[in-house]
Amino acid sequence: MTVWSWVEKLVLAVIVMLMSVLVLVTSYQVFSRYVLNHPLRWSEELSRYLLVWIVFLGAWAALKEGRHLGMDILSRRIPPQWRPRLGVFVDAVVLAFLVAVLSIAPEILEITSRQRSAVLRVPMSLVYLAFPVGAALMSVEIVLGWLNPQRASPGQVHIETQPTATTAPELEPPGPDTVAPEGDRK
Repeated sequence: MTVWSWVEKLVLAVIVMLMSVLVLVTSYQVFSRYVLNHPLRWSEELSRYLLVWIVFLGAWAALKEGRHLGMDILSRRIPPQWRPRLGVFVDAVVLAFLVAVLSIAPEILEITSRQRSAVLRVPMSLVYLAFPVGAALMSVEIVLGWLNPQRASPGQVHIETQPTATTAPELEPPGPDTVAPEGDRK
């Protein structure tokens, strides 16, 4: 197993742990508010910060699996032999953005380290750290996709030729022998 494989497993385990804690904290907040009639002051803030971390780590997981939403209008109109080049271009644009984020992250973290959260009193840099961590993970994922031909690049363009569950089926107009549903009869 490679070092990156261990990192992947660790990050995925952290996502599961954060989601579990989020569900527990939120459930306990609902219980304490509506059953015990004593709302918790810290649970809403903790839930929000957990969600921030889940989003940025989850963005890496979605990129890794090729699950991010994408617009394929251009890739459907170019010849198939150009689609891999388009994928590399998309990866390069995303990587440029991620590198820009990582270049300003130290300054933002330094500024936010002096600020404390309202209830939990943790340094806000712990919350803001989620963005550069997610950006670093996504950057490595893109570069690994470029370096390893067996590993799909995150920006690799996939064009589906068969209709899927997310595409609407073509509807044919009803014929003369079609029976209308009960609500449509006059």
